Amino acid sequence: MTMNAVSFIYQYVVGGIIFVVMMLLVLRSGELSTKTSEGRRYLVLLIGGFLLYLGLHGLSVLVFPFL
Repeated sequence: MTMNAVSFIYQYVVGGIIFVVMMLLVLRSGELSTKTSEGRRYLVLLIGGFLLYLGLHGLSVLVFPFL
């Protein structure tokens, strides 16, 4: 496993834990409600944005250097 892969995995494991904890805090505080369509849309955008960035960064770090 290359150092880039280890760094990538560490970054997204730690960042993912922080992201999940913060999303739980936001949901429990009532600032983002999943009962409204607008709240669900924002939740999907936040999670989708995180996953999209993770995927694009993973391609650029783990796949493209070997092409």
